[in-house]
Amino acid sequence: IVQILQMTQREEEVINQYKESGNLSQRIRLHDYNTSPVDWYQWVYDGLALKEGMKILELGCGNGVLWKKMMHQLPNNIEIELVDNSSSMLDSARENLDEFVDVMKQKNIQFLFSKQDVETMNEKEKHVDRIIANHMLYHVSNKNRFNVFEVCKKSLTNNGFLYASTVGKNHLKELFELVKEFDDRIELPNWM
Repeated sequence: IVQILQMTQREEEVINQYKESGNLSQRIRLHDYNTSPVDWYQWVYDGLALKEGMKILELGCGNGVLWKKMMHQLPNNIEIELVDNSSSMLDSARENLDEFVDVMKQKNIQFLFSKQDVETMNEKEKHVDRIIANHMLYHVSNKNRFNVFEVCKKSLTNNGFLYASTVGKNHLKELFELVKEFDDRIELPNWM
């Protein structure tokens, strides 16, 4: 846990952290101890308000666990493009979705996988109904953030929207405090 927490402090280590999906999976498991009565993935899914026939683009899809957990709730006839800068993450997303091949055929759900850096991606010519940026926009450099939002704006249909989530200033505060009490040599993130 300590290594994972410390990795988030330095940009180079964050890049290395997401080269392999195991580190992300460990960070996701930290959230098993949340106090919310609503599961995180259910909360995100509910906010998307997906409907039959939609096209969805997920930026920084990670290991695709959102879709794995929500597969049986997905509407029919949708297309979901999963984008990540890490081949390992895309491979993990494919593996996580492999067990649902029959469900995807029955509901006519198509997943596309695309290795791209969101900072240099091109717009999708106004054909996407939803764009998801789940806990990833803080990885976009300040100089390219405006470009990412412009590409999203140009890619969305007239009724489409960007659904982005991030962490607050006190994210995992209790865990960091506990770790600090355990060993005061551990460096806390600079946002605390």
